[in-house]
Amino acid sequence: MDIETPKAEHVGAKFRLLIFVLFSAAIALLLMRWTSEFSTQRTLDNGVFAASEACMPKLEKPGGCREQLSWVAERAPLSVDPVAGLVRIEREGEGADSRVLAGEKLLAEMGFRSTLAQQLLLTSALERRNFVEILLRSDALLRREKLQKEVLPIMLVAAGDESTREPLITALAREPDWRLAFMTHPGGFARADLRAARAEVLDEMMTRKIPILQVEIAHALRALASEQENEAAYRLWKKYRGLDNRNFFVFDPRFEFVARDRGNEAGSEIPFEWRLLKGRGYRAQLRESTKQNNLTLSWNGRGSPTMLEQKVRLDRGKAYSLQILATDPAPVVARRFTVSLDCPGLAPVQFVDFRPAVGPGQPETVKANEVIQCDFPVLRVRGNAVDAGDRGGRTSISYLAIRQAVGSNGL
Repeated sequence: MDIETPKAEHVGAKFRLLIFVLFSAAIALLLMRWTSEFSTQRTLDNGVFAASEACMPKLEKPGGCREQLSWVAERAPLSVDPVAGLVRIEREGEGADSRVLAGEKLLAEMGFRSTLAQQLLLTSALERRNFVEILLRSDALLRREKLQKEVLPIMLVAAGDESTREPLITALAREPDWRLAFMTHPGGFARADLRAARAEVLDEMMTRKIPILQVEIAHALRALASEQENEAAYRLWKKYRGLDNRNFFVFDPRFEFVARDRGNEAGSEIPFEWRLLKGRGYRAQLRESTKQNNLTLSWNGRGSPTMLEQKVRLDRGKAYSLQILATDPAPVVARRFTVSLDCPGLAPVQFVDFRPAVGPGQPETVKANEVIQCDFPVLRVRGNAVDAGDRGGRTSISYLAIRQAVGSNGL
């Protein structure tokens, strides 16, 4: 008995070792199979594959990669890409409309995690001309930072439809990453209806006190003004600046506001406010002071560059005078610089009839030589090449405004 015990123990140890080896092999085989299936699933559960040409139905394979994607969808029911791939196959093949619609409904309910799904839903919305759906799917893609170059122009057109006002304003109020690109994209102002729609959206945002960047509204104002849609631009600008109940011809005649506004980023220039221009040989520069700000104009006498401008609201057929307070007398300023009101397609109306100031520290008056022939001329100050020759000039202006000529409906 004692002799057989070591032998029995030896047999038992071998048996246990065999069981362990078999168990380890089974685990390894299972793990290898699981890894292989997981790897295959990860490969198939991928929008790039599901959207690829290889996955599309063909004559020799009408179902495309439907079998593989169905296999993945069964094992990962929360994964969106394989479902999107199946819907794509149904759309591109000869699938029944009911299956396509059911698939699109399922994709819409599965959230925004798949670029392919959103592209399919966007395509479907475009075919149905469902502008609200186009807006929502575009938003989904842009929030995922996908296809901005392709999607943004589509979104801009959809935003021109009346049905999108509320969802668009709601989306903009969330300040998504795509907002600035949307608000400044030239495609949003390419047509009159798109410009009108943008003005309406901005107006409503201001009414609801949704913050608006100056660069955002500036793009809309410049687009409207450049197409001579000035009334709409002017109303929008006055509301933005809180000037609804104020009447004036020149905004900021003492250059106080432009001093506060100089820190704005490029592209923030507004037509109804001063634009200070500079270039080779000329410059308009603001010099701030606690007593009064001075706008210094410098010019080397070459060409007739515009140094200062502002689009103003006047009455067609009326005569106007310029009031100016400068370091030099008005006639001297006029020899160096030309001040005019410019209407599109017409010769500039110049200020040439000088009247002295009524007292010390008061502005001088220069009357226009003609009545104005448009409601929104641009007040411009240019270098006067004819009179100044090569001398150029420099002067500082502390006040510049326009008044209607007293007692006249014309000259």
